[in-house]
Amino acid sequence: MMIELKNIYKAYKSRKGNNTVALKDVSLKFEETGMTFILGKSGSGKSTLLNIIGGLDKYDSGDMIILGKSSKDFKQADFDSYRNTYIGFIFQEFNILEDYDVYQNIVLALQLQQKNTHNKIDELLNKLELNSLKHRKVNELSGGQKQRVAIARALIKNPKIILADEPTGNLDSSTSKQVMDLLKEISKEKLVIIVSHDKESASIYGDRVIEIVDGKVESDIVKRSKQKETTDSYKIIKSKLPWKESFKLGLGSLKTKKIKLFFTIFLTIFTLLFLSLSDTLASFDNETSHAKLLTSRQEQFVQIEKYKLYNNAEYVDKDKLALKEIDSKNILSKLNRDTYPIYQIQEDYNHMSVIDLFNISTDKDSTLYTPLSGSAAADIVVTDDVNKIIKEPVIGKKPTANNEIVISNYIADLIIDKGITVYENIVNNEFGVSNLFKPKNYEELINSNHTFYFGSVGKAKIVGLVNYDLSKYQCLKGKKYDADNISEEEVKLSRELTREIQNIYNKIYVNNDFISNLKVKDISFLYPNNTYNLISDEINLQQNGYHISPTILSKEIEYYNGTNWVKTNHLAKNEAILDASQLVDFDSRNYIEELEKYLNKHEGESRELLEKKFFTNYVKDYKVFSKNIALKIYEGRSYNQKNPDRVFDNIKIIGLVDSNSNDNSNDKGNKSNYFSTELVNDYKINALQKTGVLVPVVKEKDFKNILRDFPCNNEISAKTTYSDEVELLIKIIDIFKNIAFYVSLVFLVFTIFLISNFIFTSIHYRKKEIGVLRALGARSLDIIKIFLWEGFIIALISGIISSIVLVICSNNLNYVLMKEIGLLLTPLIISIRQFGLIFLVVILVVLISSVIPLLKISKMKPIDAILNK
Repeated sequence: MMIELKNIYKAYKSRKGNNTVALKDVSLKFEETGMTFILGKSGSGKSTLLNIIGGLDKYDSGDMIILGKSSKDFKQADFDSYRNTYIGFIFQEFNILEDYDVYQNIVLALQLQQKNTHNKIDELLNKLELNSLKHRKVNELSGGQKQRVAIARALIKNPKIILADEPTGNLDSSTSKQVMDLLKEISKEKLVIIVSHDKESASIYGDRVIEIVDGKVESDIVKRSKQKETTDSYKIIKSKLPWKESFKLGLGSLKTKKIKLFFTIFLTIFTLLFLSLSDTLASFDNETSHAKLLTSRQEQFVQIEKYKLYNNAEYVDKDKLALKEIDSKNILSKLNRDTYPIYQIQEDYNHMSVIDLFNISTDKDSTLYTPLSGSAAADIVVTDDVNKIIKEPVIGKKPTANNEIVISNYIADLIIDKGITVYENIVNNEFGVSNLFKPKNYEELINSNHTFYFGSVGKAKIVGLVNYDLSKYQCLKGKKYDADNISEEEVKLSRELTREIQNIYNKIYVNNDFISNLKVKDISFLYPNNTYNLISDEINLQQNGYHISPTILSKEIEYYNGTNWVKTNHLAKNEAILDASQLVDFDSRNYIEELEKYLNKHEGESRELLEKKFFTNYVKDYKVFSKNIALKIYEGRSYNQKNPDRVFDNIKIIGLVDSNSNDNSNDKGNKSNYFSTELVNDYKINALQKTGVLVPVVKEKDFKNILRDFPCNNEISAKTTYSDEVELLIKIIDIFKNIAFYVSLVFLVFTIFLISNFIFTSIHYRKKEIGVLRALGARSLDIIKIFLWEGFIIALISGIISSIVLVICSNNLNYVLMKEIGLLLTPLIISIRQFGLIFLVVILVVLISSVIPLLKISKMKPIDAILNK
């Protein structure tokens, strides 16, 4: 038996809550072949019976047995697979897909069964006289042709059951006869069940006629029995709509709602644009933007500063403050005056007063070319060769003596205009106009042989000029600050010149020996030169005690412990390793001379071993090893005070080192007395220090690396002329990124609602098409794929347009901010991250928007979709 119905009961609940019984305890059996007509008036239940047999609707009670398999516990997916495997539907309204041609409508049924027997389609088309119509669109066919297409679609997957609902209801008599003849022929091999009002056709063609009245079987007449024992078992084929077909169906539905599609995509683009702009601002790479600016402005230096308040509770070891390597040349790996070409003098002494230098002291002297008033300053750059760090030619010569300098031609222009103080006149108290030297040109300035006064810093001779191209600024000479007579272009040029002065033209180049000529108390290179004293009276090191300059032990050193040479990288809090060079009579006995005599006497042997041996013999008379001492701490420079600020008892001397031959020190003769971090932390005095170095940079990547390695607001940070502007821009960006973020959230909510509404509308619009696909055997998942594609197509279009608009908007915004408003940095730098974010967000939005509509699809009964309920 193909199908057996046992006491099938089905009722429908109306909107008012009333139940309408469609079928009452219907029990029927259907053989494997033959043509069965089910007759009855409208509302009798015959269509409901057909829908239950076809799995389009589910019975409330009873059972339907299919090839011996009970369907009582079938879920919707089981009925989908049942229809896909065993059922071919022919509808009165044809229900073929209008977006497809004849061939595509037929092959769709095969695709759901995952079969590749397309060659059978041509045979079937020939049989049904449709071969010439193979690529015709549905709307180009007559009613009879459409019905034959529907029959071909039902037959192509070779189902065991053909279910036809009023198959000739919309056909003329001639075409109706052709269709009925064809179905009769099919019934010889398959079970054909036809629901109809046509009793005449039933009497002519039917092998069995069943009449339904008020949901019950009124009569069941078997005219021709074709009983055949069933040997097949129930086996199903799960449907799988190909992605290509689901994409095509999804794309087709977008064409029907163009206005709504436009507004949906438009709002989605706005949402994605604000989100991506918000992320662009949030991910503002100030180092990249800063580096681009520095490169475009042909800047040459980055100043790396250390600025920190030290107090009694903390101490930073100078070795730990060493700068990281910036590039392959390790230009910052050694902070040694002999090896590193450029230093900046300690903050208190790294500026030369332009008031003193150029006698420019009042606003009335300022012009657009000389935007200097009050106190302006010039940075001293110490280098062994000016040509190493600047590209421009030098007029004159490079500084070789410790009192020679090279200045920029811009400073030279100021000197020619304003004059410069001559040092000799000040020494002789010859004040007045005669103190100023006003050369006529560059040659007279560099060949004058005058020594010029540098305020509190010192004196020097100008021997060379860096010849920068200043031609575009010449129009600013003599121009006063008069708002009524200054063009916008002149204002822009003046602002640009001011920045160039601060970053490039204010540099004064000196040689490595120049520092020794400066009358300053101290020069510090990146790490602090702390002012504190440790005095020990417990051992007879000096008559008035031993003045110790402490160093934190932060690396492995080798020292002599009174017996052996050993190595260590750690000291306990009560341990110390002292420099033997400060022991009593150490220097007076002329250690160096005696060492050289000893080495000469043992020439040929290892110098390192000889130095160690000599050292051990030299210090053996000093009984300091393992001796406990007391340290007295004074916060002033004098160590003769009677009342120390703090005292540390029981500090044990575990060994000695010799700085004169010690490989542990970078500089021979540099006294190193090692203590633990914990001990030094306890006696560190208050000290506010700011020091830095100037780093010559040419390439953008090097600017970027330095700025990234030494971020602003850190203890050690990279600073440029534009650092303040960068920090201000970051604050502004923080404000606008929050605004953009919250605006995008509002748009996001509307977008989710709009896409969800779009898919809801699409589902409603295509409800019948969904029902047809379900009747063919498509699962809910197949239908969901169609509408997911619909959403993803929206996402793809929105994402691509948003990406293009983002680039256009960011470029225009950057142009307005930089060119019109005068912002120097590029605030919006688009990266692959923003494009990734756009597509990630839009896909998530589509998925979220699709949840409720797709849940509705999954719960929709096929018959409700076909009837558009």
